[in-house]
Amino acid sequence: MLVNVEAIILRRSRRKWLRYLVASIGFTACGIFLMNGPRKPADVSTGLDGILFFGFCALVAAWQLLTDRPQVVIDDRGVFMRSARLGLIPWNEILDAQVLKGQGMEVIWLQLADPKRFVDGLGPSRRWVIRLNEIFGFKPICFSVNGLEVQARAIAEVIVKEVSQRRASAKN
Repeated sequence: MLVNVEAIILRRSRRKWLRYLVASIGFTACGIFLMNGPRKPADVSTGLDGILFFGFCALVAAWQLLTDRPQVVIDDRGVFMRSARLGLIPWNEILDAQVLKGQGMEVIWLQLADPKRFVDGLGPSRRWVIRLNEIFGFKPICFSVNGLEVQARAIAEVIVKEVSQRRASAKN
């Protein structure tokens, strides 16, 4: 059990994903409108691109609305982040947590005792994403809470507090 709090289970924000779905459907409709209007090649191309891209975005948003799996779980075993695909990160591996801002978003960075242990088990595409994170100024082990109904700072504070209390109790 967490030293400070009960287990924290974070799910997707249905309100945010509903907004994404409505916006995607609206832009898809704009693409249809462009294709059915006067037949200029640029309009047809732009309309088709809009239909394909925003239609795909609408499918993703609908999928996110229909699935209700926890995205982040913080409990007595450690931190689980579905989007990072790292599995459960035990408390004894976590040294620190910070909120990093960049490229218009906030992410929670976890400083781990041995990050290579977690990264090496990932597939090549996921390792490529981690390299991109580093190029854009993020740390290798980080996750976004943008699609959740929670502030990044609040989650980072819970993690930092838990890590420090576990260290203190281990010393005693």
